[in-house]
Amino acid sequence: MSAEAVASRRALVVFVGKTEIKWLRFLKKGYRHCFAIIEGQNGWAVYNPLSHYTEIRIYPGVQIDDIACFYRGLGHTVIKTTVREPARKLAPIAPYTCVEAVKRALGIQARLVVTPWRLRQYLEKILIK
Repeated sequence: MSAEAVASRRALVVFVGKTEIKWLRFLKKGYRHCFAIIEGQNGWAVYNPLSHYTEIRIYPGVQIDDIACFYRGLGHTVIKTTVREPARKLAPIAPYTCVEAVKRALGIQARLVVTPWRLRQYLEKILIK
């Protein structure tokens, strides 16, 4: 896939407030987990990096606004964004977390973005530019 095709794919980042993992409760309320939904040639791929496995589902024939509305209806925060062409350098070494997995899926190499709340702030900042 060409760099232009990668960079033109739309994506959603979904932020979840509930968690069953007790130590994640120190994170900002409403921002304790995140996952990405990325546009592909045949639909949308849900990429949900959980603590015990990574869930991947494909939804063909669904519109972006319908997906966003569905997750907002569940009480989640949804940010529309795009996949970026990542820098041609080694990504920063970081623990495998939902935030790190989503950043890599979206082509983001922002070392200081380590929590779902900081990822939301980062996405809002780059979307404003």
